[in-house]
Amino acid sequence: MKRIIIETWEEYSLDSTLYPSYVLSLLTRENSKYIKIGGIGKGAIIKQINHYVEIVGDIEEEYAYELTGALDTPWDFLRKTPRSGKYIVETFIEMYPDVGLSTGSKDYHFIFISIILSRRTNYHANVLRWTRNLFPIMQSLDDLELINIEDISGSYQLKQLRSLIKNFKHIDALIKLNKNPEKLRRELLSIKGIGPKTADAFLLHGLRITEYAPIDVHFKSLAKRLDIGTLEPRKNYCLRYNCLQCPLRSECILSNAKKLLGSALGYIQTIAYIHDKKYCRLCRCNSCSLRSICLTT
Repeated sequence: MKRIIIETWEEYSLDSTLYPSYVLSLLTRENSKYIKIGGIGKGAIIKQINHYVEIVGDIEEEYAYELTGALDTPWDFLRKTPRSGKYIVETFIEMYPDVGLSTGSKDYHFIFISIILSRRTNYHANVLRWTRNLFPIMQSLDDLELINIEDISGSYQLKQLRSLIKNFKHIDALIKLNKNPEKLRRELLSIKGIGPKTADAFLLHGLRITEYAPIDVHFKSLAKRLDIGTLEPRKNYCLRYNCLQCPLRSECILSNAKKLLGSALGYIQTIAYIHDKKYCRLCRCNSCSLRSICLTT
């Protein structure tokens, strides 16, 4: 069995990196190690040892780096950030040097399922429970036709899963042809039940297109405080325009965040998920390093 040793950076934490990631839905934790329960390299064991990560299983080395969030360091994202957004990225690196960006581009079918299931529910309380029952018994999207999904949960997210997956399958060809992100995004948005947040989450976590990120409640909180924008992306506009042409671009959080952060957007959105829970929601403004540019302090 293949064994890969990944050298990360001194502050790196596998737990912190996986916590906000949809990759966590592909794993279950046993003591100090993670076991992959679905997708590529099912059964692989992932374990952190100091600032190294050991992976034992059938996973290619580059994908092992991606899954563990070590493909790009935080400082790699900083180097790619436009000048106007560097202070935000630098500050978040100082506050969260242990967090990398974990994505699952070789397991994008499974990641898409996790994203669909996470609509209007608690990811850690519900989605992880559902996927840990579902993923071990499926190999591909076709298996969903054979599985009694109602045995896992009677939630509407699971009840709608088959129909959304059926409509998603035609996008596979575009993904394999490496069509541009805007084209893929519009195709995703053409599916009934999929809005900008779901589409952008898939582009980031399923395809590792880091210039996109879901404008969820946590990033909206950050955007309000840092004056990044006031409007969430609107599906009817996103279907008609790309970001550069959209009449709402000056107010749209996604459009402004893409200009401000560039390919570091996905990384910052991932950290915003943690930051909002640790600081903003608890009103810990006095200890937040972003307070000098925050509009609400």
